[in-house]
Amino acid sequence: MVQKVKQLDVEHPEANVKQIFGIFVEQDWATLFGSGLVMFFHLTTHYIINTYAPHMRDAKINLGIFVIPYIMASFVAAFGLGYFGQRIIYKFFGKAESYLGDKIDKSGK
Repeated sequence: MVQKVKQLDVEHPEANVKQIFGIFVEQDWATLFGSGLVMFFHLTTHYIINTYAPHMRDAKINLGIFVIPYIMASFVAAFGLGYFGQRIIYKFFGKAESYLGDKIDKSGK
C-alpha cells in the first residue's frame, strides 16, 4: 500500500494528501477489500482458538531447535498474514488485470 501511495504522489504532485488517498481508494478498492478479508480470517481464527481451545494460549510450538510460545507465533503469523497477504492480493489483482486487458485487446472491444 505504501509503495502505491508513493507512486500516486509522484504521478500527481499537485494533489494534497487527502486527494492522494482518495485516488488510492478509488483505484485499489478491491485490494483493500481483499486485505480486509485476510484480516477478518485471521481475527476469526484467533476468536475460535480463544473461545473453543483457550488452553492453546499456553501451548509451545516446537520448530526443531526453537521452541516458541503460541502467543509469539500468533504475533509472527499476524505480521506475516498482514504483509504477505497484501503482497499476494496485489500480485493476484495485477495478473487478473493484465489477463483481462489481453482478453479485451484480442476481442477488439
